[in-house]
Amino acid sequence: MEKTPDHCYFSELRKKIGTEKIGKLFNKFGDKLREKGLASNVFTFVDASKMISKLSLWDERDMAIKDGQEKLNN
Repeated sequence: MEKTPDHCYFSELRKKIGTEKIGKLFNKFGDKLREKGLASNVFTFVDASKMISKLSLWDERDMAIKDGQEKLNN
């Protein structure tokens, strides 16, 4: 039995393959489920990668520290 992915799995996947490819992947997956009668259009996947999150702020802070900046300007 495989371990269930943790909460950051899709964020890491999005970083690796990009938002456009992950959107196509989810759409194809949804199409296959609907073809087999296993799902309907009850919900829509929304990529919120452009929203500011605590995680993105931490990533930005870590990059700034690595680049020698003392503080962020935001």
